Amino acid sequence: MVSELLAIRLLKEFNLRELIDALSYDFNPLEGFDAPEGGAQLRQYNRSARISTVEIAIRAQAKRFLAHPLVVQQLEAIWAGSIVFHSAADNLHRKPPTPPPTRGRSGYGTIVNNSNPQPAPTNNSQPTFRRSVTLYNPKDASLFKLSRLRVPRYRQLFSTLSFTIMLGLFLAVLVDRSTEITPLEIIFWFWSAGYMLDELVGFSEQGFGLYIMSVWNAFDLGILLCFFAYYVLRLYGILIPAARKHYTAHMAYDVLASTAVLLFPRAFNVLDHYKYFSQLLIAFRLMVQDMIAILVLIVIACSGFFVAFTLSFSDEKAEASKVAYAL
Repeated sequence: MVSELLAIRLLKEFNLRELIDALSYDFNPLEGFDAPEGGAQLRQYNRSARISTVEIAIRAQAKRFLAHPLVVQQLEAIWAGSIVFHSAADNLHRKPPTPPPTRGRSGYGTIVNNSNPQPAPTNNSQPTFRRSVTLYNPKDASLFKLSRLRVPRYRQLFSTLSFTIMLGLFLAVLVDRSTEITPLEIIFWFWSAGYMLDELVGFSEQGFGLYIMSVWNAFDLGILLCFFAYYVLRLYGILIPAARKHYTAHMAYDVLASTAVLLFPRAFNVLDHYKYFSQLLIAFRLMVQDMIAILVLIVIACSGFFVAFTLSFSDEKAEASKVAYAL
């Protein structure tokens, strides 16, 4: 709470450029310090531990800080693409500019010791492929520069279009229900595999704690598991004899059809940016958390009764499944 209030007070001390860096710059507490003997391990830790102020606020659920008008303005600019995230790898095709000589602090989040000057880096040193933030410049736009695809608004548009196509292929495969693998099903496999790969990349970039905070990402995890089970059953049907191939194919299609329970609600994520619908999602998420907690308490409370009724107080005809259903 104290850190959140202090951060809110500090927001007014920055100008526009400094505020963008302060909120979006990915930093590490050990930035600028010399590596000890295990230098390789420290460099690896620095690459994986970088996190921005906004990401810290989201993980800490600092709602007052995130609801501040200055923070909301920055988030809206990121969504619209006015503030662009990019990496040093985006400019590998360009000639690197000669950095001007600096004195004192060399940049936000860095510490420089002027008492012991360091030698200038050589051309053989590896560049730091870190994420940085810039204001969008239309003059620097190019058809061969795909960094605009990382703009959340455009990414959401292309993701929705791709999901709609996958949903159409999903319905076509279910209507066909062919025992043999058809070209239509192969197209659906590749398209859904791309969808799964995109979700896995998002999971690896954000981490489980931040990824699962979205309700739709929880739907995506269930969809990925159902798709994987469907793939396994269909590929298994190729290897088994023809007598059981029909049964395995229908089982695979049943698993695929059960994915519609998660797939069709997932299509309504386009409404996520409307105020009242997003509030309903937040309330639904809190209700699900409370329901899971209550179910865990019910299982804990009924575990002793289940053992007692199954092993002692029941007759020989009583089955564990019936006792569990009765409880």
